[in-house]
Amino acid sequence: MQWSYQTKKYDLSESFTEYIESKLAKLDPFLADKAITGEIMLKRNEKAIKTKMNACQITITVGDVFLRAEEKSATMRAAFDICQEKIIRQVKRCLLYTSPSPRDRTRSRMPSSA
Repeated sequence: MQWSYQTKKYDLSESFTEYIESKLAKLDPFLADKAITGEIMLKRNEKAIKTKMNACQITITVGDVFLRAEEKSATMRAAFDICQEKIIRQVKRCLLYTSPSPRDRTRSRMPSSA
């Protein structure tokens, strides 16, 4: 799966990109044969002094279904880790409700790769 990255006031390093892709590789078995697009947005809020300053947002599109998770934290890596856990739970739940019915084994209820 290919991921598109967007950053706002944050410099994305190669090592962090590799870290992100290795963590999100856990989604590949669930979404291997689906038409999907994925976006990762990383933001830093420098004006916030007492609040959490880094935000991570992951959006996955599977056909007509949008899955989105967002988290804010003091460090970008912590925000991404929590956001990644949220999106994995959402993907598993989406597959649970969109998996084929035992009575109808010929077609899937998951959005097709059109």
